[in-house]
Amino acid sequence: MRISRLCPFVLAPVLLAAVPRPAAAACSDGPCFDFGGLIVVGGIYALGTINFTLHDIAIRDSSKAYGVVETFFNLPFAAIFARDFVDGVGGDTGAGTLFLIGGLATLHTALTVHGVHTLIRDRRRPTPTPPPPPAQISLGGIHATFAPTAVSDGRLVAPGLGLAGSF
Repeated sequence: MRISRLCPFVLAPVLLAAVPRPAAAACSDGPCFDFGGLIVVGGIYALGTINFTLHDIAIRDSSKAYGVVETFFNLPFAAIFARDFVDGVGGDTGAGTLFLIGGLATLHTALTVHGVHTLIRDRRRPTPTPPPPPAQISLGGIHATFAPTAVSDGRLVAPGLGLAGSF
């Protein structure tokens, strides 16, 4: 695993610990909200989601460890966004908000399914089947060889039969 993939996961706890939080007495007047923590958690969410999405687009063969991390990172978000989407359909949630929440639910569900697929897929490489040997015919002084080949009419390519020989 390259260091660039570890950076969000290593920096997040360090930043979370470094973000100053108000004392409990400062929150006694009304609701207390920790914007620093929200920024850190939002940054982890954005970096993780973007990292998984770009990795899945760019790299075809991922390890099982990647599949585990991808599944467990995206599964909670898929569940949360799907629940919020279902709750919003019956309520007074606007169409734009529903579109955004539904899109995020779909994205995280797709990333979760990809993580599970990465875990369970067969990693053995298929053995290539060798082409059939050409058929050779010798009749007197005529020697002919028949072999499968690709044939084209200038627009399409189709399987065909080739004939080569000497006489």
